[in-house]
Amino acid sequence: MLQASNPEMALYLGRVVNFLFSFFFLAISVFLLLHKGSFLSLTGLLLAASPMVVFVGTVLSPSAPEIYAAIGFWSALVYWFRTKDVSFSVWSFMLFSLFVLIISRALGLLWLGLAFGIIFLFLKNEALDVMRERGRKFWTFSLVVSVGMVLSIFWQLLILPAQSNVPSVALVVTSLKNMVEALGETVGVFGWVDTVMPKWAYAVWTLLFMGFVILTLLKGKIAQVRKLEGMLFIGGFLTFVLAFYIDESTGFLLQGRQVLPMLIAIPLFAAEILNQNRDKISKSLIRKFGYFIIIGVPFIQLVGWFTNAHRAAVGTGGELLFWLHPDWSPVFSWEAWGVTFVLGCILFVLVAKRELQNN
Repeated sequence: MLQASNPEMALYLGRVVNFLFSFFFLAISVFLLLHKGSFLSLTGLLLAASPMVVFVGTVLSPSAPEIYAAIGFWSALVYWFRTKDVSFSVWSFMLFSLFVLIISRALGLLWLGLAFGIIFLFLKNEALDVMRERGRKFWTFSLVVSVGMVLSIFWQLLILPAQSNVPSVALVVTSLKNMVEALGETVGVFGWVDTVMPKWAYAVWTLLFMGFVILTLLKGKIAQVRKLEGMLFIGGFLTFVLAFYIDESTGFLLQGRQVLPMLIAIPLFAAEILNQNRDKISKSLIRKFGYFIIIGVPFIQLVGWFTNAHRAAVGTGGELLFWLHPDWSPVFSWEAWGVTFVLGCILFVLVAKRELQNN
């Protein structure tokens, strides 16, 4: 075991392990989404991985394994939805992702309920086949869910003990208002939840996200559209339950990072529905919307990086060109990381453009 020599090194090592853990889920998710898929299959992940998701993956908190395990689990379900069958290795990855998702924080049972709801909507027949066979897939699933439920309930009782407060209409109204604010935070809020991007950046990302969902609702088969609508309803209801319970039991308001494990499932499944109906969509429409995605996503990611870096370098009120006189700098300097990020965005646009033209 590698042991840190001081608190600063411990924090550094923790963030490195956190990043590698997140990258593991993300890399396998990309592989699963591209297997027998198309460019459309990956667009959902691009919209799921908002600047907030990227930010969370670089800090040390339980949100990172929770959110990236959610990406892994939903991607595995999408793969199952596409292929109608999965190997035991993919099944194992799916269960591992679900287990991490359930135990990452208190209230993990909400994610388990969402998982069952989405499986019922999109994979009911396949899940029933697994239950009838009573093979190792069924028993491993039962074991993971059982252990995860026990640990989640134990953590919930430990962290969020039962309250005796009587629910009020005012609390319900507050929870509904807070849902809207939390959904905005899922795009990106940095620092100690005190640093936001320009308002237009949220508007652009919301337009991309909503446009993608609306396109799916218009071009998907009726049965698939109904399933997506069911997912939206379940997700909205559970978001309210989450907002209400956190406010009632802790006095704090729901934060965007706490909604992300639920929200990222929507573009992933929407993308798969578009992928399965791509013959019904004109190539010109796919390319036009694809260009909006491959240009808009990295641009907003760059805005998110700049906002977060500015906050870390000079605080909330420092000079705009923060890399010139920073109060704090990362390893290799801000210039090096800024150039790397910009080059990464440019490379992404070039590769994505080629894939879009080939598909």
